[in-house]
Amino acid sequence: MPIQDDVREDVLIAQFDLIKYSIHSRGVCDATDLNHNKYELKSTTTNTVSTARDFSDKHITRWRSQYFIIGQWIESNQSYSKIYFLSPIHMEGWIQTIEKKINQRKDIAARVLQSNIVAGEEHKILKNMLERGCTFNCPPLPIKYVQSNGISLYSIDQLRDLVNQYPIGQIPNTAENTLDRFMAT
Repeated sequence: MPIQDDVREDVLIAQFDLIKYSIHSRGVCDATDLNHNKYELKSTTTNTVSTARDFSDKHITRWRSQYFIIGQWIESNQSYSKIYFLSPIHMEGWIQTIEKKINQRKDIAARVLQSNIVAGEEHKILKNMLERGCTFNCPPLPIKYVQSNGISLYSIDQLRDLVNQYPIGQIPNTAENTLDRFMAT
């Protein structure tokens, strides 16, 4: 993680009284609270939020079981101009859009594998890729999506209230906010 991202993450951890997850725990979560709720912490200085390299089914499963705190960072002030809370329910429209793209890639790979167009070493490579899982490299999360679906976050008490209001495991309604709606600039 670049140093500036680490600093931004530390600001969110301090501001919302979170506990930093081990620096060597890539792939689990960024922070927890005293009740062991998991948080993914993100910041951006642009109109998109970076997500994850090799975003896969594992990310989708994990991201459906943790909260998000996403901040808009102002480099000149070295502070956040706006911070948002999103539960998995708030993220579901974006997650479903990315999940659909991953599944399309899986379907294409499976069809090619079954069609016998590839053979020998290419067949093995494709089969291994399919077994390992299809990924999507750092799918962008538009800040417009965060602004439209997130809840402005100001305090520790508000964060605790929101976690109680949006418990992990709630079944989301059908996603109304697909990513396509937020991609137009």
